[in-house]
Amino acid sequence: MCDHSILRKVSAEPLVWRVKTSDDRPHVKRIHLDNKANATITFYLHSSDPDRLRPYPVCGVMAPESQRYVTVKLRNFTPQLPRKEFVVVAFAVVPKHTICKTASQLWAGVNEHLLVRKTCTVQFWCEQENAEECANRFSEERTSLQTPTSHFDEEDEPDDKSNGLAS
Repeated sequence: MCDHSILRKVSAEPLVWRVKTSDDRPHVKRIHLDNKANATITFYLHSSDPDRLRPYPVCGVMAPESQRYVTVKLRNFTPQLPRKEFVVVAFAVVPKHTICKTASQLWAGVNEHLLVRKTCTVQFWCEQENAEECANRFSEERTSLQTPTSHFDEEDEPDDKSNGLAS
């Protein structure tokens, strides 16, 4: 099978992460890598700004028909300025007769065996969360902890609708 057709079965998701923040605390996001091909694939992650976006692991090898997650830590984003950063995920077919034993050896320098590549760009949009969104999120979190009354059986609910005060 041609390397180009093998790489059609490789993907990274999601391609866009929208991060809304009201402070400069770090965020951790995960990128799902999927290898539906019947071949061993190697991947490499390159950050547009390594001080702000740190992928881990940076490179690796995926077995045929396997999936995995890679983690991206977002740091030092100031919420006052909207910012767009990205991570490029590069895939390549591992040559059958290679002397390289690890993914970092495969991606080190210019390797003539990894000329057939596929890339996906995962974008990270960092925006300031306004006060209304913070209040809505807080009210959603508070109501999500409450049990709805429809959860209880009818016979468990008291029939007396009074407020319990003696008249």
